Amino acid sequence: MLIKLLTYVYLLRPEDGYFELLFDIFVQTLLAVQLWYNEKQHYDYETTKCAAGKVCGHYTTVVWSTSRHVGCAYRYCTPLASFGNGKNRGSVLVCNYFMYRTVYKLIDHPYKKGPACSRCGSGAGWCKDKLCNRECSGPGKDCSCAVHCHNCATVNQKTCQCSCAKGWLGAWCHLPCEDNKKYCTKWKSKSPKWCQLKQVWQNCPAWCKVCTPDPDAKAGDCPIAYGPDAYKSTASTMSVLLQQHMMMMMVTMIITQNYNRL
Repeated sequence: MLIKLLTYVYLLRPEDGYFELLFDIFVQTLLAVQLWYNEKQHYDYETTKCAAGKVCGHYTTVVWSTSRHVGCAYRYCTPLASFGNGKNRGSVLVCNYFMYRTVYKLIDHPYKKGPACSRCGSGAGWCKDKLCNRECSGPGKDCSCAVHCHNCATVNQKTCQCSCAKGWLGAWCHLPCEDNKKYCTKWKSKSPKWCQLKQVWQNCPAWCKVCTPDPDAKAGDCPIAYGPDAYKSTASTMSVLLQQHMMMMMVTMIITQNYNRL
């Protein structure tokens, strides 16, 4: 799903060289992203809503945890004919974000609160600069293991994944190993081939032997097992998010010097 963000930045630039153009693009891009991010003050994480009469959708798009790709285009306009604000020159920045979310309806949280890289969507806790890194296949540069494993689980340091103890399942061993649909009991006399269906093995993990049940398992019986590079506090986790996002955007940026219409 593509989400488009657009902003107008009214900063005049010198016109005496390519270096100045690149410098202007960099400065104005950071300013534009900062303006989007500043909408955080209008966003209520608990209700996922903006303050009355305020805009916060740009902020949630910028920080959405499932964003995978971003492409941006920049255009310097002179004259700037569409605005009667006395500005005769300015810049337009448009960014397209590819993410998994419902467009314009903030029904989900843009991220989960907690220590950095403790619940990465890939199921492995590989981490780079306090951001989940899906490109890792093992420990190394930019691939530190920061996973958190719960309920007596152990950490597989080669894969940075959790190995669950009896009675638990899930990427972080946070879910009880039990069937949670009535039809699981009825289907136990049926062929186990039904467990090949995702809906069945997700709802009937014990019957499908996705995990090993343990009626004596209790949440919190064991301390959390941490990856060797795990962050144990949420402090400063979000403070580095904007900086890292800006760098990602500059690296992947598509700079257009097209003076025709966008």
